[in-house]
Amino acid sequence: MPPNKPYDWCACYLCGKELATASKKGVVKNRNNPSFWGVESEFKILCLKCVSRKYLSQLLGSKKKTFQKYLRRGYV
Repeated sequence: MPPNKPYDWCACYLCGKELATASKKGVVKNRNNPSFWGVESEFKILCLKCVSRKYLSQLLGSKKKTFQKYLRRGYV
């Protein structure tokens, strides 16, 4: 990540998109954590666009429903 970034921003490991964090401490929001979706990934932070591109077929039924809810809310 380039220097001089605000402390409350992080970036997707695949596409480099900047993402807001959940707190001032820089904790990643659950929706950007692959383990929240039940996906085995070597990446620690992914945006929802990358989750849908690479791991949508691996999501369970309840997580697909949650994913669709996040898409409707415009979190992509």
